[in-house]
Amino acid sequence: MPNASKPGAAFFARGIDTVTTYGGPIQSAWPELVDFQRLAPNAQGSQTQLAQLLAGHALDREINTAIRPAVTDAQLLLPRPFSRALESAMETIERVVDRHGRSDVLERAQRILIQEHEWRELARTYRDALHQA
Repeated sequence: MPNASKPGAAFFARGIDTVTTYGGPIQSAWPELVDFQRLAPNAQGSQTQLAQLLAGHALDREINTAIRPAVTDAQLLLPRPFSRALESAMETIERVVDRHGRSDVLERAQRILIQEHEWRELARTYRDALHQA
């Protein structure tokens, strides 16, 4: 615990709020701190280090972009054609399961499609209720 009688103790007890860079001479309010003029310039590597630290968010975007399916038919973005494609995919998976037996991957795909269909039905029901109100 810092001693409150020392100058600057309250600053260090509170913590760092922001980090800024400044290229000019700095007059320190606390003479016991290191002379800023003898430090290496922080602007040289700070931006690349910051970019590396923030790269985790870029990685999330890259993964989302990589797994997002490419829509080749713009009609699939409309509700009715998408519903027909969803029904067709569900029927296809059911036929494959009937022919080749159950597998974890097919069961999971079937559950996901059924859940998607149920969510769309629920959204349609809510939309219809809002239009009637």
